[in-house]
Amino acid sequence: MQIQRRDFIKLLATSSLMSTKTLFAQISTESSERLNSPIGSSLFSCFDDPQGKHYFSLLNQKTGKATQIALTQRGHGICLSPNKKHCLVFARRPGTLIWIFDTQSHELVQQISSQTDRHFYGHGIFDAKEQYLYVAENDFETGRGVIGVYNAFDKYKRIHEFSSHGIGPHELAFLSDKKTLVIANGGIKTHPDLGRSKLNLKTMQPNLTYFDTSSNQFIQSYRLSDELNQLSMRHISVGSDDTVCIAMQYQGAKSKHPPLLALHKQNQAISLTHAPEAILKKMKNYCGSICHDPSGDYFAMSSPRGDLVSFWKTTGQYLYHIEMPDGCGLATGNKKGEVLISSGQGQLLTYKILEQQSTVIQQTSAEKKSWDNHMLSLS
Repeated sequence: MQIQRRDFIKLLATSSLMSTKTLFAQISTESSERLNSPIGSSLFSCFDDPQGKHYFSLLNQKTGKATQIALTQRGHGICLSPNKKHCLVFARRPGTLIWIFDTQSHELVQQISSQTDRHFYGHGIFDAKEQYLYVAENDFETGRGVIGVYNAFDKYKRIHEFSSHGIGPHELAFLSDKKTLVIANGGIKTHPDLGRSKLNLKTMQPNLTYFDTSSNQFIQSYRLSDELNQLSMRHISVGSDDTVCIAMQYQGAKSKHPPLLALHKQNQAISLTHAPEAILKKMKNYCGSICHDPSGDYFAMSSPRGDLVSFWKTTGQYLYHIEMPDGCGLATGNKKGEVLISSGQGQLLTYKILEQQSTVIQQTSAEKKSWDNHMLSLS
């Protein structure tokens, strides 16, 4: 069943004839104190101010207070240690820093610098035992993607690396067995001397790779067909049945609009999933983030260039979308069907997929925060 978006938000009593943009404007006039919703104890995300300075924000949902910490590089992905004591912020490609913060004191515990011949791709993840941190990195002289392994029990010392079996590894995730690491290799070759320039768009070969961290053994890589080689696999989220949902970015002609979502289960072929044609075109060949709800049965996918967030079942069934100007950041909520959404225009809200209801967590337009691509919640 495909449901067209009826209401952007049901926070306010509104007429069914009012447009999405009108409803959004009404939300913007409400105070954050009145609409604060205690969905969890903390929210973590990065943002830029109007001067282009970079910050990391730790928002306490119970008190409404936020700690803002200046960063020397722009932050991107965020992950928590399994014991939730540390929150790690990864610099955006081609950044060279990882910042480690204490989730209670909000103090900087440690800063990790990349090796001189490596840079970070903006994402990392802990193993279930909390000991090892796996980080997506670029061996930029060879163009080879690697996963750096850091020992959290020894001051995050870098102890090992292994091939990502592709170019441009981006987001990482574990399957439910907590040992099978899934790697989204975007396929795009870069070099820090050339900033964020993409050097191999015609020949890129993105893939999804599985790696057994318990035995340090490569399992298998999966690709799309050759004619879809410019669909860069960037962000992933794993569903309740270990279905890997892949949000992609098309690097080909703007006149083409291939599907931007793919699903995969081990030992099967990658399958493309289609949104309605009008919505697919509106996504403008770019998806910025993907995130499941707590049940793992539903997920949201953001398309900031198209000013929309779409909602799906893990089976690949498209449900509907909402308009969200520059909406990109997504995080898991506390209840089934619940996700958090942030935007580059300062909005931060919780969304109930099943009820099609939104509640503003904090309205930061007065502070002129431009929330970055990713967000993480700690309940």
